[in-house]
Amino acid sequence: ALTRSTVITVAAVDEPPSFTLMPEVAVQEDAGCRAHFDWVTGGGVGAWARESGCPHVFSAVAVDVRAGGPDEVCVNCVGGPACSDPVNCKYQRLSFVLDDVSDPLMFHALPHLDLDGTLHFSLNPDAAGAPRVVFRLVDDGDVWAE
Repeated sequence: ALTRSTVITVAAVDEPPSFTLMPEVAVQEDAGCRAHFDWVTGGGVGAWARESGCPHVFSAVAVDVRAGGPDEVCVNCVGGPACSDPVNCKYQRLSFVLDDVSDPLMFHALPHLDLDGTLHFSLNPDAAGAPRVVFRLVDDGDVWAE
């Protein structure tokens, strides 16, 4: 009997997105707090009222944002560094997901990342520590065929 072989090549259609995250972001306790001075009844003792938390914004915390392989380009680029080179994007939508915060009670507003790599968060007054924050970059899995 005569035998023949063939190779079956399965091309990647939707490779997972990737990015590089700055290993640490540091702020001073109560830095950025929007505070106003209130008087507490009974003896005129002053107290700070910080209902709005202590907001912080850091650019370039996530860099090298890529939708996947070199054939993948995104449609929701905002013109920042993450999408300035066409090799960074696919015909699909990207977004950052906050997967875990080791101490969420430190935050007035939980951290979130914009596609251009900007980190936003607001701390509660008097918060101090080093919470671990885990982000994941996801795409909508849309497949583009030409």
